[in-house]
Amino acid sequence: MVPSFLRASVLAVLAVVLNGVMLPRLILSRPRRFGRLLWVMIVLPFLTPPLLTAYAYTTPFLYLVHYPWIEEVAYASLVFLRVYPLALLGGALIPRRLSKEGRYCQALAGDQGLPRWSFRWRHFEPVNLVAGLLVFLYAFHDFEMATFLLRPAWTVAMFDAQAQGYTLSLTLKQLWPLAFIQVVAISAVFKLVQRGDAVAPVSQQSDRSWILWGYASIAACLVCIVPAVIIVNNAARGIPQLSSTFSMQREVGDSLMVAFVAGTLAFLLAKGLCRVRSKAVLAACLIPGLLGTLLLSLGVLGLFQWPGLLAFRDRPIPLVIGLVLALLPLLTLLTALAHRRDQSEASWSAQLMGPRRFRWAYGRGPYLGVWACGFYLAYFDVTISKILAPASMMPIMGRLYDLMHYGRDTMLSAYVVVTVAVPFFILVLATALGYGLTSRRG
Repeated sequence: MVPSFLRASVLAVLAVVLNGVMLPRLILSRPRRFGRLLWVMIVLPFLTPPLLTAYAYTTPFLYLVHYPWIEEVAYASLVFLRVYPLALLGGALIPRRLSKEGRYCQALAGDQGLPRWSFRWRHFEPVNLVAGLLVFLYAFHDFEMATFLLRPAWTVAMFDAQAQGYTLSLTLKQLWPLAFIQVVAISAVFKLVQRGDAVAPVSQQSDRSWILWGYASIAACLVCIVPAVIIVNNAARGIPQLSSTFSMQREVGDSLMVAFVAGTLAFLLAKGLCRVRSKAVLAACLIPGLLGTLLLSLGVLGLFQWPGLLAFRDRPIPLVIGLVLALLPLLTLLTALAHRRDQSEASWSAQLMGPRRFRWAYGRGPYLGVWACGFYLAYFDVTISKILAPASMMPIMGRLYDLMHYGRDTMLSAYVVVTVAVPFFILVLATALGYGLTSRRG
């Protein structure tokens, strides 16, 4: 557990430092050319399934086995590039306690001889703390990339022990102190975060957007584009044979069904949580999903060992509950961002007088994007699917996870390409249908 903690701590500090450079240039309040493309490139690494990234880099990392420090830096860099978009998104969305005017008053207070440190403490901005905590939690709980890139991680050790028959009760007894510490830390951050109207401060003195573009390009290439090219190139010979050998229709169908149900329920709950003002309710609903998929799935599995719930263990109910709880934190954040866009003055003008593409962009389009994100992440989940899926159901990502342990070959890469293409095709159809309904009502 020590290597995972040290690695996640370093990445969290790096995220806080980078946010001081990146966040002031991430302008959300005014339109910019290619702004949407920039946001797509920023979030693309996080939306790339880590199992696919690890699968693509399995062979290159074998050449680094004799260089442990280089291997560790390469692995930590991939993890950071994947989770850092959460720090940017959280930093851009969380309201500040002080506006620009308040910061000016803060400077005047220092000039008048008042204790500036007291003023700063009472108006402490928790944005950087939240950004660092998000990066720490997601890096600390990384599982898929650590498994295939052969890096030491407590999640891999616990998952392997559970798969080998280690008693669930003993596992939960060992993990409850870790879960308790995380709950206390997350609760403290929830206590610091306050609702306000001050938007993220944006530097108007110098526009160095090339820094954001450079980071987004590197992250998208290393985490998404390069692995996709490796897998597709490896699958080129196996795709023609799929018509006669593809045998995972049931696994794909089960995954699509579970992802649709879990994504829809998580989206509806996230919309409801955006209207909740109680921090206690928000913390109770969001903290389980921030504990990591391994802790969450083991906790749900232990819950369904109780006599009253044991009858539901061999049904998809535990799997759906685990996925919904895991999706809630991110979907609530994205729904709040979509709600802010929906309630803006531009949204009202677009709904009354704008063309259809504006009504789509400021109407149901962002909400459909949030639902699509939930559906997508639920479909590509590995840990929860492996632990909570009933014996009669094998989600496709769990099946691919087992097969990838035997190495990379053309047929397996072809299976991966088809598995990834199916949900994308469904999301394109859903987007086209939603856009069509918007145009008909115009």
